[in-house]
Amino acid sequence: ESFHELVNRPVVSVSAGVYHVLRALRRQHRSMDAVFATAESRSQLVAVFLALLELIRSERVTVGDDGILQLREGRLPEEEVQNADP
Repeated sequence: ESFHELVNRPVVSVSAGVYHVLRALRRQHRSMDAVFATAESRSQLVAVFLALLELIRSERVTVGDDGILQLREGRLPEEEVQNADP
């Protein structure tokens, strides 16, 4: 790849990755492979990966032993909200 091709690639934000993951999980549980399969570029893959890490850390998404991602429904308990990092 040339330098020009690398510099001119569109940047995909982690927040766009969060939106992508939440939208994918809103209707049904999905495997990690299915979530990553819809990424159209390396930038999207990275954004989705970082988004998954953040969503799992914040307990909005859980991962089963079988690799199935599940959206945690409802609001976080008040105690968790107060103890969350700013």
